[in-house]
Amino acid sequence: EIGEARGGGSGSPAVVGVDISPGMVALAAQRHPESVFVAGDVDDLNLEDVNKDGSSETGNGERDARFDIIVLNACVSHLWNPKATLQRLSDEFLATDGILIVSHPRGRKFIERMCQKDP
Repeated sequence: EIGEARGGGSGSPAVVGVDISPGMVALAAQRHPESVFVAGDVDDLNLEDVNKDGSSETGNGERDARFDIIVLNACVSHLWNPKATLQRLSDEFLATDGILIVSHPRGRKFIERMCQKDP
């Protein structure tokens, strides 16, 4: 699962959740109807997937597609190429000066080892 947060400005949901399980997405949407949830694989995710339900527009008419915070919880070990996925999320999804948080129950050393492995 990953969760992404924006500033929550006009027309923009404060939280967008992504999970590979449609059942978990349905449950999350039921419990948090104020947020947007997308069923999908983070490795295949694109900005249109996460912005289709409430992205705000910038002053020049462009979509405000970047996120202030991205949280990946207990999913790094399930990624085909963790290092490449984290880099892509940072480059394509994260706002300038945004924060990317990666957590896993097995701790920081586990995450570091996962990101050093080749796919």
